Amino acid sequence: KDIQDINYPLIDLSTNGVLKRALMLTISSRYGYTNYISGSGQAITMEGAAITKTNGFDNGLISLEINQSSPIVKLTNIDSWPSNNEKVYGFLTPSNTIRNIEFVCNIEIIKKEKIIILEYEYLLTKTKESCTGDQFNFENFYWVDNKGFVWQSKQWISPEGVFSELKILKPL
Repeated sequence: KDIQDINYPLIDLSTNGVLKRALMLTISSRYGYTNYISGSGQAITMEGAAITKTNGFDNGLISLEINQSSPIVKLTNIDSWPSNNEKVYGFLTPSNTIRNIEFVCNIEIIKKEKIIILEYEYLLTKTKESCTGDQFNFENFYWVDNKGFVWQSKQWISPEGVFSELKILKPL
């Protein structure tokens, strides 16, 4: 009830890092990228369902390169998701250079799960994206409807092991 009169796309985001939890709304959307901001000034940029940039999280994520045909970026029926993906994360260093970290990711469909977002129950497919690089390995999770829309995710956003858990409260 508290958000039913908000006529903007809205997400709930939490991390195991500096930012514990924030309600974020869209401030702009163009060319496939959407920018969200919290009431206290933290911001993220998303390309499709992928978090591609953070600001105010103290992790330095400034870019994520991902194939434009990836189902994380492009709405793709869950039955047509590929079995792998490649990603390049860019992090700002203390010397103001970019540290790029490359990963090869395997995508696996886990199972159907009932997820409650606000007061609504969704039957979604849980997918796991296992990513391996030279220095780091991690697993992202996405809860996806049959059309390929990602309603909830847990995504790696920092070499220090910080993950973001994101729920779509009101989609674009």
